[in-house]
Amino acid sequence: MSHPPVEIVDYFAVRYFCEISKKWVKTRWTMSEEDAHKRFQGQQYEILTSTREKRRIGGDPDAMCFSNVLKSAAPKPAFAMKATVLRMRSHGIALERGEMKQAMTHSGELEVCDTRENNLNRIVRMAFLRDDAGREMLSLFDVHILWLSANKMGLSGFERRKVEGKWVDYAQTWVCLLFDKVARDNDNILPRQENWRN
Repeated sequence: MSHPPVEIVDYFAVRYFCEISKKWVKTRWTMSEEDAHKRFQGQQYEILTSTREKRRIGGDPDAMCFSNVLKSAAPKPAFAMKATVLRMRSHGIALERGEMKQAMTHSGELEVCDTRENNLNRIVRMAFLRDDAGREMLSLFDVHILWLSANKMGLSGFERRKVEGKWVDYAQTWVCLLFDKVARDNDNILPRQENWRN
């Protein structure tokens, strides 16, 4: 089987104006100029040339799955925004509403994207919560949107934890308070009573 020829392509971070938050936002991922034009067509954006990096595109996709060349397949986020996340399960077990009122929350930038996961050997829709320095705080695999309201969203999927040296997958649900909203307590993050068990 023939494979596409290998190309070396310049990738850049992009700064764009978010119509929802009314702020300029810098992407946490990089893309080619052509992809940026398609992704942000009709929006205000600029290529940050100082973030240039070389990516290898094409070649044998099976070989890419087990090497650093995989990084050439840059994820294309569906969105990225500020959020506070409350996890509704512990090791796959659903928390009671009273327990969730006492649970720890995490705040940062929420990203959702399709990316290649080597351990699963397939494309996975992922959600990441990152701190201001771009470090990953939380991750959720095989993400589905359960419900969406004006400033809240429910996401379901699974999380991975290392148990006795082995990775274990647990069902997980996130409730996300979106944008720069600040919750007085967890009651303000939780969904309406009829939705919370989803």
